[in-house]
Amino acid sequence: MDKEVLKGFARIGIFIGGGGLVLLLIEPHNSPEYVVSMCSAILGGLLLLGVVLINRWMS
Repeated sequence: MDKEVLKGFARIGIFIGGGGLVLLLIEPHNSPEYVVSMCSAILGGLLLLGVVLINRWMS
């Protein structure tokens, strides 16, 4: 896998995870939007973790 592809996936992970984290601070805790924001923050974090693991495995 090319390093540029991994950088692209890392940027997407930061965008999704960062947006979810910001919305976690804004949304009320008992709303469905809070759950969706938490899920997007988790998915963004998992995407970043996957990029890091693949990058270390390739080098």
